[in-house]
Amino acid sequence: MLPFPTDVLKDYLYRADKPITKFVEQMNELVDSNIYQKISYKVISDYLKENGYLMVVDMPDGKTNNRATEKGNAIGIISEERTSTSGKPYIATLYTEKAQSYIIEHINEILG
Repeated sequence: MLPFPTDVLKDYLYRADKPITKFVEQMNELVDSNIYQKISYKVISDYLKENGYLMVVDMPDGKTNNRATEKGNAIGIISEERTSTSGKPYIATLYTEKAQSYIIEHINEILG
């Protein structure tokens, strides 16, 4: 498998604010996964946590969620408290057009 060719991201088109998993899925659509390694959302999330854009929050059910920090809000990451259909609270973290652009601009640094 060849590494993800980050130059293909010049063709990335913003479609909507979305969670990291859907954002990464859209980036991965730009390459043939039989030839190239896909980007993992975890690599991006870890980078954002390590650099102060996201923080881990303990939820009442004992699970954890990622939440945008002020620094994350400044690059377009937004977090909203929501309630699932089963009545459990959770945090939805969405990546706006600004956040998606920031990640794409820094993808080489993120992927190391």
